[in-house]
Amino acid sequence: MNDSRSPISRLEVCCTDFKKLVQPVKKFAQESNLRIHSFPPEIQCGEFDLGVVASFGHLLSSNLINKFPRYNINILDPDYLMMF
Repeated sequence: MNDSRSPISRLEVCCTDFKKLVQPVKKFAQESNLRIHSFPPEIQCGEFDLGVVASFGHLLSSNLINKFPRYNINILDPDYLMMF
């Protein structure tokens, strides 16, 4: 995220807490030193421009969805994340 040409200034991840399962996204975030939020995240409206949801397993409240004023992307199959 240190490339000045990138439109992304920071990237953070929100994961559910499982006792025995480490999700691939959480593992990637840990290996990449990304900040990890537990669900539901405590974020401010407009703090992030984009929210991406992939096989999350929770219903998202409209209050949470509205905290991403520009975009929300819902990806049902997490294998599609590798395309991005």
